[in-house]
Amino acid sequence: MPVLELISPHRTHRVSFNGARFVFGRDDACDATLDGDKLISRKHCEVVLYKGHYLVHDLQSRNGTLVNGKPIEAVKLADKGVFQVGQTYVRFFLTPESAKATPLAAYPENTTSSSQAPPKAAPKPRDPDDLQLADDDDEPVYDVAVLVEDDSAVVETTPTHNPPPPSIPGEAPDSATPQPGDVLKTIVDMARMGRDPGFGIESLSLLNARGQVVHEAGAALSDATESLAHLQLLTLGALRSGASDIHLEPKQYDALIRVRVDGAMLDVCRLTAEQTKRLMSLIKILCDIDISRKSIIQEGHFSLAVPGRTIDYRVSFAPAMYGQKMVIRVLDPTQAPQQLADLDMPQFIQDKLASTSQQSTGTVLVCGPTGSGKTTTLYAVLRQIDAHVRNVLTIEDPIEYEIEHVTQIPVDTQEGHTFGNLLRTCLRQDPDVIVLGEIRDQDTAVTSMQAATTGHLVLSTVHSNDTVSTVLRLLDLGVEPYLIASTLNIVLAQRLVRRLCESCKKPVTPTEQDRLRLGLAESEDVTIYSPVGCDACFGTGYAGRVGVFELLDATDAIRDVILSNPNLVDLRQALAGTGFRSLKDHAIERVLSGVTSIDDAHRTVGLG
Repeated sequence: MPVLELISPHRTHRVSFNGARFVFGRDDACDATLDGDKLISRKHCEVVLYKGHYLVHDLQSRNGTLVNGKPIEAVKLADKGVFQVGQTYVRFFLTPESAKATPLAAYPENTTSSSQAPPKAAPKPRDPDDLQLADDDDEPVYDVAVLVEDDSAVVETTPTHNPPPPSIPGEAPDSATPQPGDVLKTIVDMARMGRDPGFGIESLSLLNARGQVVHEAGAALSDATESLAHLQLLTLGALRSGASDIHLEPKQYDALIRVRVDGAMLDVCRLTAEQTKRLMSLIKILCDIDISRKSIIQEGHFSLAVPGRTIDYRVSFAPAMYGQKMVIRVLDPTQAPQQLADLDMPQFIQDKLASTSQQSTGTVLVCGPTGSGKTTTLYAVLRQIDAHVRNVLTIEDPIEYEIEHVTQIPVDTQEGHTFGNLLRTCLRQDPDVIVLGEIRDQDTAVTSMQAATTGHLVLSTVHSNDTVSTVLRLLDLGVEPYLIASTLNIVLAQRLVRRLCESCKKPVTPTEQDRLRLGLAESEDVTIYSPVGCDACFGTGYAGRVGVFELLDATDAIRDVILSNPNLVDLRQALAGTGFRSLKDHAIERVLSGVTSIDDAHRTVGLG
């Protein structure tokens, strides 16, 4: 267990610590609280174990951490190495035996007085490639001279708390502490992987919520602040990886950055508490959010201009145990399929959706859980409609993508603009087609069905498991069976399964349990595929997602059953023998064709 010797103008004493992390500063939460020294920041520096070496790491302190009289960012410590924190010298002993064999040091008489600050820290490097830890074998080890020693008694103390041990790149970060240089280096690595968007960080222009450019394209990264560099690289990394969301999760001593890629969460890196505070403040300023309030729910947005398009980012702040959690939703129109043909759905479903979108009345419903791609499919159907000759209105919460020649109306419950109220207003706007973001309650459900009976085509989404349960959901909401039977055209249920990476997927023989789930006979000889993981897919084994679909066509036979206020069994019996293909059937087809793995299909749909 290492020992630290603290040599101040007032006394010299030694501190044992757990060998993972030891923080110096004026804050009461620090392991060594040096509150009498005004030259020291609240969290000034730390000693951490990293890749088998002990480092002293400056935590962006105001006056710097000194080694040999020079400000440092992160350097290795040798046994009996010394660094300076404000007016305090700290000597590092690798083992208790080394400390016991060495007398306590006296405070040097010619050191900085209380009225003089140590040399101001040099500007820290901004280029991501320069922000590296001195952890290579050819980097110097600072073994500075031992101070004047005397025979004072040794005072043993213990730290006030046990911080989590430091992180090592590639290991699980749940017990991690961000290391100097790791943050930008890791984000840069993410920004270099994945798909090449055709432009680099120098092509990004940052716009605030009012559309004002706050960082011009072409400005060098070295000219940016550290927080701006983090944000630029995160947004570029999200574009390359196809991430739909960026999460910043505060922990007790630091914060974790994660991204959602293909529906799965991936850890990126950790930020120090100070880095987290600065990054969140920057994003709040971009979103025109009050940076002084941290215990409330806050929402906003900003944009990124890249060659050929503008990408919107929807930001949400929510109070959590250790501070506000931030989630950034990436609204990149090029990441989502634009047309029905891009959805990779069975041809008969695509044809049915296309033909139904040309009808003048009725209801088209898309159902599935949150994150199943309902809105994307709804937009694709909407793009089949010629908005030049038909008046198309949408009611959305919130508006995610702008569609040309379509009137898009946002929901605002604080102003009383609910789905139901806006829907009634839209009926007085001479619409041909009404797109309703979601049917949530009885009022919206009944009004939308009534609109479909008066010469309007209504498209909407419902949170339900499958097509059959969607009909039952409408009945539960209080919609009369005759309204459903007379207006319902089709119901589409969908899920998203992860697509196996073509670069690394491997063929496997299905197990006995797999054969049961897939409904295979013993004589059937099939090959399925499983994920492996490579650089192209960030080690997940998957690259992208693909839909699994189920279509219920409201034929006359189905309408007759709906009129009788049916239950689940009645509807399934009516579908038997009609060629109806369930979500499970399509998921099995995706597995047997090598598109996805059986595990992901079972996780998403449930194969039994």
